[in-house]
Amino acid sequence: MVKGMIFDLDGTTVDTIGDIALALNSALGTSFSNETCNSFVGNGLRNAMQAAYKALGRGAEYSAAHFEEDYARFLENYYACPVKYSHPYPGVADFLRGLKAGGVKIGIFSNKEHALLLQVVDAVFPGLEFDFVQGRGGKYTPKPAPDAVLAFVELCGASRDEILYVGDSEVDYKCASEAAVPCLILSWGSRSRAALLDSGVPTECIIEKIDDVSERIR
Repeated sequence: MVKGMIFDLDGTTVDTIGDIALALNSALGTSFSNETCNSFVGNGLRNAMQAAYKALGRGAEYSAAHFEEDYARFLENYYACPVKYSHPYPGVADFLRGLKAGGVKIGIFSNKEHALLLQVVDAVFPGLEFDFVQGRGGKYTPKPAPDAVLAFVELCGASRDEILYVGDSEVDYKCASEAAVPCLILSWGSRSRAALLDSGVPTECIIEKIDDVSERIR
C-alpha cells in the first residue's frame, strides 16, 4: 500500500516551460522556442541558463564576464511573472486531490528555487494542501541527492517501498534510485520516451499520463 507520493514539479505535475522560456528569452535577448527550452531544463534554473549559453556558443571567457548578471536577470524576470502560462497537466489536480482524500500524503520536490517553487505551487494548486514542499536553497541538498525524499519517507511514517516518486527526467530517476524508493517517470515533460530510455531510465518505469500512476498502484 502506498502511504505517500512525492512529485517533481516542472514537466511532471505542472507545465511551466512557457514561463521559463519567457524569462530566459527576456534575459538573453533570444527567441528560443518552448521546445528548445524544454531541452535546457530538468536540473534547476542555473543549469538551464548554462545550457542556453552552450546553445549560443558562449564560451568560458564570455561566461566569466556575463553569466551571473544574465542569470540574475533570468531569475528576476521569472519571479516577476512565474505563472502567466504555467498550468497543471491534464488530470493532475484531480489526481492529487484524490490522493489526499484517500489519506495518502503528497509532496513536491523540485530543483527550482524554493521561494519560486512556493509561488508556483500556491498559484496553480489553490486550496490543495501539500504535506511537503521543498525546492533548491531550502533545507535539503538538491536532486539527485536523496535527502529530501528520505525526509518525506520519515514524515509519512512509512517504509521506502510504501513511497512512490513521480518525475519526468533521468535526474528524478537517479534521485529515486539513490533514495531506494519506487519511481515512475512521465514522458510528457522535459524528456521524450526515447530520451529517457537513452539516459538509462528502464522502460518499466516510464509512463505516458497521470492515469497510468493509478493503474500501477492498485
